Amino acid sequence: MRVPDLSKQRWAAILIATVGLIVVWAAGRPYAQKRAKPTPNPTAAVTFADREGDDFRSDFTDSLSHSYVHGPDGSGGTIDAQFYVGGSEDLTLNLIRSARKFSGSYTFVGCPDGSLDPSACGGMGNGGFGDGWFINVHKIADMPPGWTQWTTAAFTAAFGQTPIGGRNPKYETLWTFSWCHDGSGAWSTYPDRIETLSFGCGDLAVGQYAHGWQMVLVTRSPNDPQTGQPNYTWTVSADPIEGTPVGDLSGLVERTKTNSTIPHGFYRTRFQLLIACVSGCGVLPG
Repeated sequence: MRVPDLSKQRWAAILIATVGLIVVWAAGRPYAQKRAKPTPNPTAAVTFADREGDDFRSDFTDSLSHSYVHGPDGSGGTIDAQFYVGGSEDLTLNLIRSARKFSGSYTFVGCPDGSLDPSACGGMGNGGFGDGWFINVHKIADMPPGWTQWTTAAFTAAFGQTPIGGRNPKYETLWTFSWCHDGSGAWSTYPDRIETLSFGCGDLAVGQYAHGWQMVLVTRSPNDPQTGQPNYTWTVSADPIEGTPVGDLSGLVERTKTNSTIPHGFYRTRFQLLIACVSGCGVLPG
């Protein structure tokens, strides 16, 4: 049986009716369904304590500043210091686009198998660098005022490499001094949580020198007791604390351009930082 063709007039009527329904549907959609712009990350200033005995230090000798503030660095480059709210909650300082860097000295402690010979684990003995360019402190943006917790941190240096690329440069390999952690990122009111950790380099030991479970201590300052105004400052320290996982022992790990990791032993690397939120702080716990 042959189906009769629809007339041109009938096709036009169907098209007009369909378009009308689409317009009515679109007009009736709630305004709230429109995609909102993401909230910018709060920005920060990272200040090295530069104390006597600290191993990681600022470039104060060259820059006359102990602090690295998000924004222009004064020499045509930029400093990137942000809190990643709603995600990792990490604080990062990225100097790859800046002429400023941080410096460090490190003292070899031993290999994961307990050997005291750096060559046994590809270690570098005692040394130093002047081209540190990245810092990460894990999960501190969601700390309430007055809280103290243990967490992981990492300091990354170029070790003499030249950055590749222009607008978004990178290094061939990443050399990072990392402190160990339990992976949970859970808050702890020191000294109530003392436990054996088994994540990150918690699976490693260094003979008599370490438990393989060192972390760093982070304290967020309490709010002003008189006004109740939020205090958006944190102190991060690798000073050893007896009976806790906090200490100045870090593991040096090299990540190659093929994303494989090569351990280079454990080192003494003490530091202390003051981190302050400088803009967009209202999204942080108050």
